[in-house]
Amino acid sequence: MTAVEQVDTLRAAVIALHQSGSATAILSAAARSAHWHPAVVERVRAQLPAFADQLGALGFDLTQLLGPTAQKAKPPPQHAPRHGFGAGPPRVPLDPALRAPQHAAPRRGFGAGPAAPATDPALHQGTPKPQHTTRNARPRHDVEIPTIPTLSAAAVLGQPSHKPPLEFEGTLDGLRGVPLDDLAGIRDDAGIGDKELERLTAAGIATVYDLMMRVPLRYIDRSEITPMSALRPGMKNVATVGKVLSTKADWGKKYARIEIGAGGYRVTSMQFQQPWLAQRFRRDDLVLMWGDVTEWEGFIQMGGALIAPMRDATAPFVPVYPQSDKHQVSTWTLHRAALDALRRLPALDDPLPEQIRTARQLPGRLEALRAVHVPDNAADATSGRDRLAYDELLRMQLAMGVQRNAARQQPAVVHAPTGRLTRPWLESLPWPLTGAQSRVLKEIAEDLRAPSPMKRLLQGDVGSGKAQPLDARVLTPDGFKLMGNMQIGDTVVTPCGSTAPVVGIYPQGDRDIYRLTFSDGTSVEADDEHLWVVNTSSGWHRNTATKTLTTSELRRSLTEKNGASRWHLPVITPVDLQGEGRPLDPYLMGLLLGDGGFSDGAVTFTNADKVLLDYVREAADHLGCELVPADSSSMKHGIYYRIVGKTRGINRVALAVRFLELMRHSSRTKFVPESYKQAPVSARIALLQGLMDTDGEIGQEGSSVALTLASERLIDDVAWVVYSLGGRAKKRVVQKRELDP
Repeated sequence: MTAVEQVDTLRAAVIALHQSGSATAILSAAARSAHWHPAVVERVRAQLPAFADQLGALGFDLTQLLGPTAQKAKPPPQHAPRHGFGAGPPRVPLDPALRAPQHAAPRRGFGAGPAAPATDPALHQGTPKPQHTTRNARPRHDVEIPTIPTLSAAAVLGQPSHKPPLEFEGTLDGLRGVPLDDLAGIRDDAGIGDKELERLTAAGIATVYDLMMRVPLRYIDRSEITPMSALRPGMKNVATVGKVLSTKADWGKKYARIEIGAGGYRVTSMQFQQPWLAQRFRRDDLVLMWGDVTEWEGFIQMGGALIAPMRDATAPFVPVYPQSDKHQVSTWTLHRAALDALRRLPALDDPLPEQIRTARQLPGRLEALRAVHVPDNAADATSGRDRLAYDELLRMQLAMGVQRNAARQQPAVVHAPTGRLTRPWLESLPWPLTGAQSRVLKEIAEDLRAPSPMKRLLQGDVGSGKAQPLDARVLTPDGFKLMGNMQIGDTVVTPCGSTAPVVGIYPQGDRDIYRLTFSDGTSVEADDEHLWVVNTSSGWHRNTATKTLTTSELRRSLTEKNGASRWHLPVITPVDLQGEGRPLDPYLMGLLLGDGGFSDGAVTFTNADKVLLDYVREAADHLGCELVPADSSSMKHGIYYRIVGKTRGINRVALAVRFLELMRHSSRTKFVPESYKQAPVSARIALLQGLMDTDGEIGQEGSSVALTLASERLIDDVAWVVYSLGGRAKKRVVQKRELDP
């Protein structure tokens, strides 16, 4: 039995189950479908063992339906229903007809399938041979895909054209005078029709020069084409080849539906806003489809895929041009036109000397155009694009050089700077000039003495320095340092999460300082010229460009007319800090800060969670300690534990707590030790995880978390850790409720 006959038999069984009322939703959907992908066949066969009795009553052999080597499947075991996380999707309830088969009345109309399959004698004899057709009454058959030879780029370009060589000056600019309708291969040998010419002109392509400069966006490697049988949902940027089976255009809803097939497999592509695409293909046209693979009701689709005809032998790389849906200009139209133009370009003058091309490893101009539009490999395409980019930059530099030379011919006033104006001003500065600043002033003075006009752009690293008070704290990889203690060569942390060295320190003298307070309660001090990277609230959502404003500009435009905040600062990027002195595991430190106790001179842990207790017990054991329960007479028996040393007199956990200066601190005075704040990102996250697992809770909306802590210092420390990880934190006072006696 061939693969197609096996699928036909399988379809007959599914249709019979569907009409008898004994099919699940998946089987019913499969019974109403015209074409099956291998994924559908697998899902159908996976469900059939549950219908063994019904299939036998209808005359089907389950072993034959499951395949020639399949064994008779055992009914799935019945397990108690599972609930909660990890239970998986609920089981599909079986139709009552599975236990009491019923034969429904014959159905009529679209999707009804073969009439009265339950009464067909052939089905009861176990040899069903129904004749199945698709919805448009075409018999199902395997689609044979011919082999399209892959030629080299030189062989493709060497194929003769139907028209003589193009007539132009022989230069690239000369192609501006060659109209596009002189090309063959866009529609017929006669050239471009009026409609095609109007569309291309509207899209900005009116001459052969415009066509040659229309560089492809990307390329499809024909050696990486995926067979249609291997397509699976979730695959990205894959190409497959098949024949067009059907097309449909809906001009009202503005979409085209194109179905292609190869062997016994089918792929459908919905092209929205492009109904005209359905007119570009005919049945049995061989096409290449490129895009992302998805699944809809068990059937493979490639929505919005690129579809290009494969009529002739092509090069290994198929170019993909910028298309215009508005003007109905497709990539294959541009490719065929470019191919015809290149075949009719016998030569092209190259203004770039061969010596420069060799030194820069650049191809000739005609070779570059051929490599861009008909490449043999990715390296050729890149080399061609590099040459075209080099030509653009060279033309720009030459044009600027001509303007610069013309400006130098104009007379200018010769000055003799004495320094009478600049010297007192420079001496008044509270810092010395850098070497670069002194050099620039000297060059400007020389330009003023020259008889030609001066053209100089003075560029400085604006925003690379920070003006803050001397007692402001600056974050470094080793922790905070005061601004007044910073030295040249020190390393500071940048807002983007990296580090940068200090290259200069310039005292500013006495200046006005402003304190800026943010919506989360944090604040910072800066002078009026400090630069801030900001955006509006709507700008973050729209991904608009940020703005750089001074403190002075921010002060003058803090709020909107309705009183809402106008400016928002970006969240910082986390950075690994290099602080040392962490004797306890960060997660254990978080657990002890949450449910640990140090006030009575010992280390205790109060919690009933077995997972947390096991972790504390294992961490203590690693340090030579053990977790022991409290006295049985205690009211906290079962949740109150002490961490003691296994060796008398040696308790490393208690020693670590004393080293961190946490011993004798109560729940109202706890804090995060500085070494755990100035720690790598992973350590700070582990610390927060320990705190959340003891004193944390998730908000009802599921998008926020909260910590309930009694120590105000600990709250501030936790907020700082959250900020350092790129998060936001707000402090809120909660009144403790007294319980009624």
